[in-house]
This record gives sequence, structure tokens and C-alpha cells, in this order.
Amino acid sequence: RGVFRELLPKNGDFSRALYTFDIGQNDLTAGLFLNMSTDEVKASVPQILDQFTTIVKYIYGERGRSF
Repeated sequence: RGVFRELLPKNGDFSRALYTFDIGQNDLTAGLFLNMSTDEVKASVPQILDQFTTIVKYIYGERGRSF
């Protein structure tokens, strides 16, 4: 416990951290690997964006902010 306590970020560090999002491309390429047509993959984009919006709103609700 002692050595890990020193290695882990402190509670205050999370509010000052920079978080990036790199999501969605796996959802799109998975559709192609599942033999979906290009039109079917394109049709899935609104759903992917809705999921992204939901996650961003959740993070904002947890006090995540942009600068």
C-alpha cells in the first residue's frame, strides 16, 4: 500500500488533468469487417454521435470542464 500511495495521482490532480477522446473509428471499421455496406456504416454515424454526446454530458456532469 505504501509504495502505491506515492505512485498514484492525488485527488486534486484529476481536476487539473487533460483528457482526450479518441472514439468512434473502431465502431465504423467494425461495421466494414462485419460485411456491412458503406451505406449501412454511414447510417450508424448518428447513433455513434449520440453515444459520444451522452458520454461527454456524463463527464461534464462529473465536473469535467474544457478550457
